[in-house]
Amino acid sequence: PKSRSIPGRLYRCYKRSRDDWKHGRSAEAAVELTRLAKTDVDRPASQAPLYRAFGLTIASRLPLPELREGVGEPDVAVVSGSVPSELPDAVRKGVRFQVAPGRLWLQVDGVARYLARGGAEIVVDRAAGAPDDSVRLFLLGSVFAALLHQRGVLPLSASAVAMEGGSAVFMGLSGAGKSTLAAGFHKRGRRVLTDDLCAISFRAGQPLVWPAYPLLKLWPNLLRELGVDPDPLPRVRPELEKRALPLGESFASEPLSPIRLYLLRSSRSANGVAMQPVEGHGNIGRIGIHTYGSQFVEGLGSEASYFENLAMLVAALPVKAITWPARHFMLDELIDLIEEDCGA
Repeated sequence: PKSRSIPGRLYRCYKRSRDDWKHGRSAEAAVELTRLAKTDVDRPASQAPLYRAFGLTIASRLPLPELREGVGEPDVAVVSGSVPSELPDAVRKGVRFQVAPGRLWLQVDGVARYLARGGAEIVVDRAAGAPDDSVRLFLLGSVFAALLHQRGVLPLSASAVAMEGGSAVFMGLSGAGKSTLAAGFHKRGRRVLTDDLCAISFRAGQPLVWPAYPLLKLWPNLLRELGVDPDPLPRVRPELEKRALPLGESFASEPLSPIRLYLLRSSRSANGVAMQPVEGHGNIGRIGIHTYGSQFVEGLGSEASYFENLAMLVAALPVKAITWPARHFMLDELIDLIEEDCGA
């Protein structure tokens, strides 16, 4: 793809991954990940409670009540421990994160330091007095997104709901309406796979969306519009008004093949809802900017698998843009349009 088709940072990441494959450096990164998986993260997780999310069985002594119960051998261990104040060999640094091959370091002031490594272990070094729900919020968001990158799984910032024949995936910037759409479909009786972190893996080049956990994170005004009293519901963080709504039986607990990818955007010039196909090599960039934890990819050593996943996703599915008037989120009209497009 041309640089004009992919936002600058993504294109530089793509070019570096392409050059790495030419010179064998991606193979070296793969060896390092294997070493980490077999040594640094080889800690017994026996007797730790098991949970299930993102297609992974997770052993964690840190209670994760949002998640379903897991069975079998764990893929990932979440442990409490000391996390250093920095990564000495970090190749990329942000305000609150540092990345080295196979490792993400994340610090949230007053909450915790996290270290995700080798796609197999997350160390949580919580701050004194940190609320449990805040510790879990960042763990189940940015930290697991980095771990999915390490495992070669594509994490999108997207919601997904079950449709006839598979699932529909909704991508958009923060505030674009991903959770609102998921909540609207939930109200109509459709099952929800995720409202935030959407994990996509591939089998023989075909994508598969894995369920996250049975919870919607919604603002009180939207809950009231859906006929739900927000007051009894727990906050996702003590300082936020956003609430956690359990999905119960409305959660899609099995993976589903996606049949549509939708880009959500409001428009000041729109008079109503509209849908149009989006085609071309630029779709890699359009989807790439909605990757959860895209800022981690360059340093993790996962560039090659990341861009391969993006390319397979674009090749496998149609991408469509949905627009609506900027000051009026027309929820019912949007759902009607999407169900019609999906053949529901």
